[in-house]
Amino acid sequence: MQRSNLNMGGGTIRTQGEEIRLRTMGRRYTDKELADIVVLARPDGQMITLDRLADIRDDFSEDPIAAKINGEPAVILMVFKTVEEDALAISRAVQDFVARRQAQLPAGVSLKVLYDNTDMLQSRIDLMVKNGLIGMLIVFGLLYIFLSARLSFWAGMGIPVSIAGAMLILWALGGTLNMISLFGFIMVLGVVVDDAIVVGEAIYVHRKDGQPPLQAAVEGVSEVGMPVIAAVLTTIVAFVPLLYVGGIMGKFIAIMPVVVIACLGVSLVESLLLLPAHLSDLPDANRVRGPSNPVLGYLASLQQATAAGMEWFVARVYTPFLRKALFWRYISLSTAIAILFVSLGLVVGGILKFEVMPDIDGFIMTATVEHPSGTPAEVTADTLGRIEAALLRLQEKIPTLSGEPLIEDRLSLVGQTLEDIPRNGPHLGSVQAILLDSERRGMHAKRLMSLWEQEIGPIPGIKSLTFAGLSAGPPGDPIEIWIQGHQMPAILAASEALMARLRKFDGVYQIRSDFSPGKNEIRLSLKPEAHTLGLTVDDLARQVHADYFGYEALRLQRG
Repeated sequence: MQRSNLNMGGGTIRTQGEEIRLRTMGRRYTDKELADIVVLARPDGQMITLDRLADIRDDFSEDPIAAKINGEPAVILMVFKTVEEDALAISRAVQDFVARRQAQLPAGVSLKVLYDNTDMLQSRIDLMVKNGLIGMLIVFGLLYIFLSARLSFWAGMGIPVSIAGAMLILWALGGTLNMISLFGFIMVLGVVVDDAIVVGEAIYVHRKDGQPPLQAAVEGVSEVGMPVIAAVLTTIVAFVPLLYVGGIMGKFIAIMPVVVIACLGVSLVESLLLLPAHLSDLPDANRVRGPSNPVLGYLASLQQATAAGMEWFVARVYTPFLRKALFWRYISLSTAIAILFVSLGLVVGGILKFEVMPDIDGFIMTATVEHPSGTPAEVTADTLGRIEAALLRLQEKIPTLSGEPLIEDRLSLVGQTLEDIPRNGPHLGSVQAILLDSERRGMHAKRLMSLWEQEIGPIPGIKSLTFAGLSAGPPGDPIEIWIQGHQMPAILAASEALMARLRKFDGVYQIRSDFSPGKNEIRLSLKPEAHTLGLTVDDLARQVHADYFGYEALRLQRG
């Protein structure tokens, strides 16, 4: 085939008038052209063409990967973003594209979004907005009850001003709004307004003492300015070490301290500069105005009652205790030590639980099966069918809070895994379940994965069967046990004994070994008498390679 399928230059004929190039043209490019290549020709005119000896296919050669969604053959397209792109904008574009294309597809073919990871990002943004609004309402309500309406409004405005300033700083530093940065915003929402409340209350007290508005603002800031600065700086210092955490955990949380420090810094500037400017014309706190309608009259009465109650508490309870604590300094020391012991007791006694990275109740469960290397794809498909059948049985057994089916969609993939870093091969496969929302489901995904594993039961012949949900935090298994030694049979026996022992403990699941035995191998070599027949190791190797792996006769580029 190589000798009958080529283009080759033959040099140049130089004449007096011109130079003529010589080229032999015989390259074939399509399956029909390759079928006519003569492989063997006899003197009597008989010819054997390539199509009589070979099955010629004009298509693509890829690893066998087969996908099914809800039991139907499917093609999967995953959409990713670059660092500069907006995930929410891409999600909206994909949803619009699917809606438009679905109306143009023929019967029996459908196009749908299996799941969208930006749903969690959008829910985190909604949570931050909701918490911010609730925080502003709480601050406004409490300060209005005890102080004044104008003071409560401008103190509450410290929340959106701080968030807006921090977002500007985050953009200038090249950061983005992601799950970790949004967590930082949500965490700091209740802190950024504290300094504004302290400064505003100090200005209000001086205004109530009869000082002019501008002087009250200056005196209030001068009185509490240094304590407020110290309080904010100590909080900032507490987050500075997170900037220097190394390893995977450091990369994971690097953006969070930046967000928190930016929010606190902006809130400090807002409380010391912007807030006093807005309160520099604060009305007289001692002037009583008649209510213009019954609602305002009721609110005024409520404000007077709560203010009187607070003043009574300060005069009758807080002030006497403060005097004793200042006179007997050991009372302050004893109170601080008692609070410290109570806090430690809550943690050490197990009353207040502690978990570094809590499990997120996601909406995805993935079972990944790995057979020994060399297992055919058909065997892997049978195993995935068994796993998917167990998933359907589990759905029938688990009732949901809303009464809807537990599983919205299911995906089966043979020849590739659905891990963060996919692996290919006919011995690999995954089954993924898209679950109902946790609010309508009523059971944690972690619990469902454990029940799914029990429903599947032992599968003979597989290397490992792992289950995973939505991952958050550093990668890796919760518990790893390493067995080291010099003799591999002894190490394997010890690992089998250890896994058998661990399976007897309740709550311990997904026990597996990462040992990979590899494929069986047949090694060939020449006998001494083969050399007398003119055979070489190269002849043997090429013949075996061509018979079992295949021999590339020709590679050509078309188009």
